[in-house]
Amino acid sequence: MFEYVGNLHVHSTYSDGTLSIEEIAVAAQKAGIDFVGINDHHHLQGLKEGKEGWYDERVLILIGTEVNHTQHHFLAYDVTEEIPANDTTPQAVIDACNRQGGIGFIAHPFEKGCPLGGGVYPWKDWSVTGYTGISIWNFCSMWKEKVYTILHGLYYYCYPLAAVQRACPEAIARWDQECQRRKVVAIGGSDAHGFRYRKGPLSLTLFPYPFLFRTVNVHILTPTPFTRTLAQDRT
Repeated sequence: MFEYVGNLHVHSTYSDGTLSIEEIAVAAQKAGIDFVGINDHHHLQGLKEGKEGWYDERVLILIGTEVNHTQHHFLAYDVTEEIPANDTTPQAVIDACNRQGGIGFIAHPFEKGCPLGGGVYPWKDWSVTGYTGISIWNFCSMWKEKVYTILHGLYYYCYPLAAVQRACPEAIARWDQECQRRKVVAIGGSDAHGFRYRKGPLSLTLFPYPFLFRTVNVHILTPTPFTRTLAQDRT
């Protein structure tokens, strides 16, 4: 068996990330991982422009999408057509992914958001079926849940791993419950954006991509090694 390590749920400049896909590939090489799953919001522009594939024969970039706006965020991979958002009926999103032969994961299902404010995008409809798996660990989503005050933010910025030490307990419980009925895959991801904050001449990046690529990764085992051929390795 051959083991490969990758980082899922990554955003590029095609949506609200701060690095291009080419730059993300370089960051992944620096972090020593083998593949990256891109999930830009609501489109597949990177795929259409031929950005999916091997970079320097060292990092495989796979391009998917993140669907929906205010709730029920869904990570779709191995799709070639954009999936319409449907915040109120997430089953329609799952079905659209499946019709293309794709695989899909419920993203940050029990997200609580930052206590100081900002968006919160949980998964509420558990009547859905047919999805591939659940993200039980989302680094950036879970990190911001610990920022109760500015002092907490400063502390956890300096010691980020202290804020995220285990997978989401509610997500694990839901995964266990769903597995009583059928096989459901559990994944983790970084939700990397590389957000940059500027104040006059000062600039701060809240968790650069190379750092996030060393946090919550997935490991896969394959019976044969990667061939450095996109069509074969993506399967």
